Amino acid sequence: MDQHEQQKWTPEENIEKEKKPVYKKWWFWVLVVFLLLGFAGALSDNNSSTQSASTETTKSESTDNPKVPEDTDNATTGKDEKAAQRLLDDARKKFDSADYPAMIKKTNEIREKYPDTQVASGIDGFINDLVSSVPTITAAELFSRYDENEVSADNEFKNKLFIVTGTVESIGKDILDKTYVTLSNVDGNMFMHPQFFFGEDENEKVASLATGDSVAIIGKITGATLGSPIIKNSFILP
Repeated sequence: MDQHEQQKWTPEENIEKEKKPVYKKWWFWVLVVFLLLGFAGALSDNNSSTQSASTETTKSESTDNPKVPEDTDNATTGKDEKAAQRLLDDARKKFDSADYPAMIKKTNEIREKYPDTQVASGIDGFINDLVSSVPTITAAELFSRYDENEVSADNEFKNKLFIVTGTVESIGKDILDKTYVTLSNVDGNMFMHPQFFFGEDENEKVASLATGDSVAIIGKITGATLGSPIIKNSFILP
């Protein structure tokens, strides 16, 4: 056999020689590039869809649950009610300390500062309830009790709030320029009478009185001086 015949290949050998690995084929890399581009595009679309859905959800929640503005009127009303109630509590303390005019001043402050509150609307009832709890005695009876036994009378009346009724005997001012009113003791004693002292806020009411007027005065009995019962923090009731 000659040399040419020895180098002759069979068809099967030619096929095997022509086979190359896939990754060495040009079309393989083109296909890879297309696949990568398609995958990247899919990821981008997915992210855009997710962000869009999140934005829509946020908008929907904002629309479905709008922020409720604070009710400033209710907040102010609540503060006013609390402030009025504190003043009312102070008024009660003044009453408990037998200072009726100071109690009235506190309730008037509520009417002026917080007229639209429930506390203000109930002030008349508050005052009426307090006044109805105060014991009443006539000027003649009060004088008689002190005239009979001052020690016993102090035990019963001193530093307590009473309503004293009677007839105006005199109106004037003492050496300290304090306004006072005396009520008749009915026993003919022209020097010793229950004597009521008033603050400046009551001067207008006292100025409108006349001898012989019938009055009811609420005040704190502080004892007796020279036989005359003394009542301070006095207030002329309507």
